Amino acid sequence: MKRFILLLILLMPFMVANLSCATQPRVRTRPYPPPSGLIMDIGIFYDELAPYGRWFEADGYGWVWSPYDVPFGWRPYTNGNWVYTDYGWTWVSRWRWGWAPFHYGRWVSHARHGWIWLPGNVWGPAWVVWRRGPGWIGWAPMPPHHGWRGGVGFEIVSEPDRMLEPHSYNFVPERNFAERDLSRRFELEARNVTLIRETQNVTNYTMANNRVVNRSFTNEPIERVTGRTVPQHRVVDSSAGNQAEQIRGNEVIVYRPNVNPNPPQRTPRNAEPRTQRPVTSAEIERRENTERRRLEEYQTRSRQTLDRQQQEEQKRAQTSRDEIQRRQEAERRAMEEQVRREQQVLRSRQETKRQSEPPARTQETKRPKPERTTPPRKPGNKPS
Repeated sequence: MKRFILLLILLMPFMVANLSCATQPRVRTRPYPPPSGLIMDIGIFYDELAPYGRWFEADGYGWVWSPYDVPFGWRPYTNGNWVYTDYGWTWVSRWRWGWAPFHYGRWVSHARHGWIWLPGNVWGPAWVVWRRGPGWIGWAPMPPHHGWRGGVGFEIVSEPDRMLEPHSYNFVPERNFAERDLSRRFELEARNVTLIRETQNVTNYTMANNRVVNRSFTNEPIERVTGRTVPQHRVVDSSAGNQAEQIRGNEVIVYRPNVNPNPPQRTPRNAEPRTQRPVTSAEIERRENTERRRLEEYQTRSRQTLDRQQQEEQKRAQTSRDEIQRRQEAERRAMEEQVRREQQVLRSRQETKRQSEPPARTQETKRPKPERTTPPRKPGNKPS
């Protein structure tokens, strides 16, 4: 009996440790896509993205989604970074909603609504068109006419270079491509017209082991230009949505449900507005004026940056003066087109907000009480 009690005392710490481990939540991960037994329809995007943006019908595209609260000049595939994985270069977004529109479907730059997203059912490390040239790497959201079908590959209606406007691209210096903070490295949007001429389309997606793999370029060119090793990460699945993608050690934790290509039997519902506080016309006017002023300040800074870069380019010019003037004039035209486009999108968004916000109730004015009148005297009655 004493031996049994002594053995129980010795085993007690291990039993407590195992019990505590069993009660802690675990992130369920797996190295490859979820089993095909659990398949959801595109309606999952309707539900999960409603709190973060607006669903609406756009002519020629059907139901599309536009994110709330993105900054001026925002373009898809900017708030995050590239990680080299077993799927090739993979985009890791910092937005909580980034698991969906940067790995499924396609983005379109709409003249009135800005960037809008069309749902899709195939997961990819990133659906972008790639360009590379001496010292530069650029990418742009792949247009919707560039579809993918398992076992076939791309079903191309038109070449992406013909479908994409220069402002769709994000360019960074090649030496900065693998950095965690890309927000400080993007070249001015107006300079894209020059960088597109100096780079080549290197887009190459293939199918390997039932997976979409980005083979546009490997990590070797980045290692050569930086002199540092670019580690390869492993993509694993999380069972939880509604959270930003994460990098843990040599793993990238992503949420990527299997999505049925058939259209859902319902339409999106927009989430309730995050605030139900009624706003007055004066408040709406103040807010819109503030937004316009901030946009003008942003555009002024962009113009000043472009002027400074062009002046520096003229000082170290290695080409003819005429060629530099032609190139810089194209960049200035692109800057003015950017200004016009951003102002149009801001006006459209302000109009949409005015239509969706609850009107402020005006205080009811008290109605004056009706005056009491002396009833007429009946004939024959004398006043007392």
